[in-house]
Amino acid sequence: MSFFTKFFTRLREPSTMAGLSGLAVVFGATAAQLDATAQVVAGLLSVAAVFLPENKAQLGPVVIVKEPRA
Repeated sequence: MSFFTKFFTRLREPSTMAGLSGLAVVFGATAAQLDATAQVVAGLLSVAAVFLPENKAQLGPVVIVKEPRA
């Protein structure tokens, strides 16, 4: 997995976006600036999603095993 794929994958996670927003507030960003930045980032990630390949890994079936009650 390339650096950019990992980077963009992490950016899509809500916890990453929340962390970046928190850092922006610490450094003095206003609510309007945060909203504008979030819209720009969402737009850039949407464009990147067009060019990034999807994960081709095939996951096996999910098997749920019930353990006997004692």
